[in-house]
Amino acid sequence: MARQIGFVLGVSVLVAILLGPIHLTRALAPALRSAKGTLVNIGSVLGWFAVGKAHSVSKAGLWMATNAFRLELAPLGVQVLGVHAGPTDTPMQAGDDPAGMNQPSDVAAAILDAVETGENELIVDGLTTKVHNALSAPVAALWLAGWIAELPAATLSRVSPARPSIDRQQQVSALGYV
Repeated sequence: MARQIGFVLGVSVLVAILLGPIHLTRALAPALRSAKGTLVNIGSVLGWFAVGKAHSVSKAGLWMATNAFRLELAPLGVQVLGVHAGPTDTPMQAGDDPAGMNQPSDVAAAILDAVETGENELIVDGLTTKVHNALSAPVAALWLAGWIAELPAATLSRVSPARPSIDRQQQVSALGYV
């Protein structure tokens, strides 16, 4: 029964985070095209390494969907901006220590700046920059670099009940990835 519940919850996360924006973009595409508007999709650093299971899968899918929408809509005059951020001080992070988190007003200001300058992608913070830069490294580097330790513990417990039990520092040093 527990596996079935987990699967149902996973599907609901995929519907909300991935399929919702896809359906909404499809519905609004004609208006975006006629207005030469801007589509902004909010991704997550968790879309680039699988800490959050269904959350990570859906955010990774949203990253690819955003890229696909850009290929389709940009030639028609629509700006498509993918925003990628680490932990942000929102109600979704309730109970976490907000120190070191992005502030929503800072993220919003960065999005407006990116829209005004015609950017395609916005990497909001240092953690997200590090993970983004590691995407071309061997996949083990994403797990072994220790970035998981930079995420608030409460965030990890919500998106992935069991943290991987590996000695990252020792493995990173041995493999020379970071």
